[in-house]
Amino acid sequence: MWGKGSKLEIHLQPLKRSALVRVPNDYIRGKILEKKLWYVETSMFYASQWGDDSTASYPEITSIPLWAHLHGVPFDLRTKEGLSHAAALVGEPIETDDYTKNVSSLNVAHVKVEANLLKPLPSSGELVRESGEIIPVDIEYPWTPPSCSHCYRIENLSRIMRKICPGWSYTSNHASDSSGRVILIWNNPVSVQVLHQSGYTITCEVSLPPATKFIHTAVYAPNT
Repeated sequence: MWGKGSKLEIHLQPLKRSALVRVPNDYIRGKILEKKLWYVETSMFYASQWGDDSTASYPEITSIPLWAHLHGVPFDLRTKEGLSHAAALVGEPIETDDYTKNVSSLNVAHVKVEANLLKPLPSSGELVRESGEIIPVDIEYPWTPPSCSHCYRIENLSRIMRKICPGWSYTSNHASDSSGRVILIWNNPVSVQVLHQSGYTITCEVSLPPATKFIHTAVYAPNT
């Protein structure tokens, strides 16, 4: 995804759990450094400019740019100032998109914000007019990074599971759905073999010593 139009030069450093990547294209390199956090399935990568003082570790991530979809923002508040107030329900306003600028929907506004990851992202909020009128706003997120449910810090799945269930085994359906809606955990002496997975299910064979085996399907039922 980074090598479009040019060949990348990659030097892996397994012991440091890092890689040195040379990106010849100035524009793509700038975008990589601007975004900083990248995901490939459940793995998170932190990109930074290489230098003599570069380290293999990345700083603690306490905020991240996110798109939020705001439902219920009145038409007369679809101004730069009005949307800034609405976006502040989630975080520090950054920008909006052409979909919102062109008022493609009377019900939904898209805003990009710098969201605080040290607290849960709100699913709703309220706007208050000068007259005292309260306007409820529902908030949805097209994508959010994996985070710890205890401290809300951004993490990858393996780090979260090691923190919450140290020593336990786990599997998820991230290979079929980037959201990873289904996560199974188990501990010795139980063993689990995944037979099939989809965006909403995991089917596995569960073995309970000394001889009990059964087929189990975990299903995520979307709220529609």
